[in-house]
Amino acid sequence: MKIRTPYTNEPSLGEFNNGIIITVPDQALSLKDLLAQVRAGKDVKQFEPQYYENLIVPNPKMDLVDIQNQRELLETNYEQTTETIKKNRKSQVLSQDNNLETTEDKSE
Repeated sequence: MKIRTPYTNEPSLGEFNNGIIITVPDQALSLKDLLAQVRAGKDVKQFEPQYYENLIVPNPKMDLVDIQNQRELLETNYEQTTETIKKNRKSQVLSQDNNLETTEDKSE
């Protein structure tokens, strides 16, 4: 067993953030700027949370980020499905046209 001290150099895995980052740069105020705006009576911009009125949470243990990821996944699946349906319909129409042409050729 190793003794852990502030001087032992043990690398840690750290934290990996692979999600979508929505931080907007240059929106932070220093404490000095914040106090100066309050003293001057200016309004300080605050974060406005987004509320979803018709939000259906499939699992109450899900985080809002998980819900957004789930929504994006569903949207991409929907788009892919509609594209596949359109391609299938086009191929069906083409095959029906080819069948009509071959039956017309046989009748002549």
